[in-house]
Amino acid sequence: MTRTITAMFDDRAHADAAVRQLTQELGLSQDLVRVYAADAATTTTASVAADDRGFWGSLKDLFVPEEDRTAYAEGVRRGAVIVSAQVDEGMLDHAMDILENNGAVDLDSREAE
Repeated sequence: MTRTITAMFDDRAHADAAVRQLTQELGLSQDLVRVYAADAATTTTASVAADDRGFWGSLKDLFVPEEDRTAYAEGVRRGAVIVSAQVDEGMLDHAMDILENNGAVDLDSREAE
């Protein structure tokens, strides 16, 4: 069974490093990893700018809880980058460690700020 995990990064370099590590260490196919940013810069992953459904619609595709959607949308508006990956249950902890070790934002503390 796979789960979708999502993390926000303050800059593109950290997000790209996390994506590289997810694909290399976990062997994830690049079509299982998506990058969402306000710009449509080309990367080695699937970059997604706001589509015709808008950014809010694309967040629903990531299974982001309703209470976190505002934080993600505001983060992207301020230049953050979101990485989303479909990961097998057995690799979930390792994938989460990769995201955290590459500088994923702690949404709870960020929202408190």
